[in-house]
Amino acid sequence: MLNERNVTLQYTAEHAANKLKAVQRAHKLKRVLMKFMNAKTNSSKKIIIKFGSVTVVADPPTKSEIKRNIKAGQRALARALNAIVTPGVNVNLPSGVPLYRADSEKRGYIIRELNGKRESGVVENGKFKASR
Repeated sequence: MLNERNVTLQYTAEHAANKLKAVQRAHKLKRVLMKFMNAKTNSSKKIIIKFGSVTVVADPPTKSEIKRNIKAGQRALARALNAIVTPGVNVNLPSGVPLYRADSEKRGYIIRELNGKRESGVVENGKFKASR
């Protein structure tokens, strides 16, 4: 049975899991960047990076370009951080479009929200049938 405490604990656990995933993504990005920074250079000072069967050859970035890009990346991450670690999505549906979800209080039932009205019911023959 769900109660306020269970819902809060579930939300907290999901929030913590999303934060962990964000940290793991940041560590993965850091490893990729370090691989880029440690890429091989040849005698003509070109950087050679291989991704599977693709080889990229480029001039190395200048120190000022590196600093500028690090700052730009930090600013972008600061703007996106709240969205990255906040669980869930916002669903903005136009009028007349129903939203369905599982009914946590009645096993086997779903909840339909349509134009501000919330009903619990089942789907029979491909159509929603509200329970009484």
